[in-house]
Amino acid sequence: LALAALAPAASIFKIVTAAALLERGVGPDDEVCYHGGRRRLAPRLLADDPRRDRRCTSLSAAFGHSTNVVFAKLADRGLDAAALRAAAERFRFNAPIAFPLPIEPSAAEIPDDAFGLASAAAGFGDVTLSPLHAALLGAIVANGGLYVPPVLVDDVPGGPVPAPVPPSRVVDEAVAADLAAMMRNTVTSGTARRVFRRPAPALRGVEVAGKTGSLADPRPYRDYSWFVGFAPAGRPEVVVATVVVNDRLWHARAPTVAKEALEA
Repeated sequence: LALAALAPAASIFKIVTAAALLERGVGPDDEVCYHGGRRRLAPRLLADDPRRDRRCTSLSAAFGHSTNVVFAKLADRGLDAAALRAAAERFRFNAPIAFPLPIEPSAAEIPDDAFGLASAAAGFGDVTLSPLHAALLGAIVANGGLYVPPVLVDDVPGGPVPAPVPPSRVVDEAVAADLAAMMRNTVTSGTARRVFRRPAPALRGVEVAGKTGSLADPRPYRDYSWFVGFAPAGRPEVVVATVVVNDRLWHARAPTVAKEALEA
């Protein structure tokens, strides 16, 4: 299951969208005013409405709180389908991932129409993701924008060490640094703050950076939740990706599982 692209990527795809926006000159502190769009998007929400747009937030805050309508509006204004597709491919969507075991490619369909593009950019597109690929998304940010192909082992006592595949640059270091800061906001003040508010002793004093995602399929009902992150945030050593699929009754979602993994 770790190698299967079965789950919708949901808001984890905002990592790709944020990178594309930063590369187009959108700053982490650039603000967008909005209304609605908490649970669903509609074409009318892409246009500014001074009478109703009473909330304003920055790209960085929208990332941490996973504010869908802000990502949709920014993508509608600053991106086109070709740019978002190119960014997705650099992050290894619609592309093979070299690994000793077969990994199902994560598919990202980016529509050409304006609302389809905005929806995909906000995490509502036809995009699937495998857990291993999700971990690689976090690793790209943690490695300063470098994609380092995954390996199963890095040392074999008494045997040859597997030859590493050279890393390749996905985004420049400045963009990766901005993404890392946004992922830190997710844990300190965003969608994962409650889960990480009281860590076990092993994680106290260790800063965590991450991104959450959630999406529910109605028939049959499936509640998908994600967490992709790394720690320590300032000097990364460990990347974790968790996806949990729940029924209507559930005990834990992905951020809680990720927190327990990092504590371990």
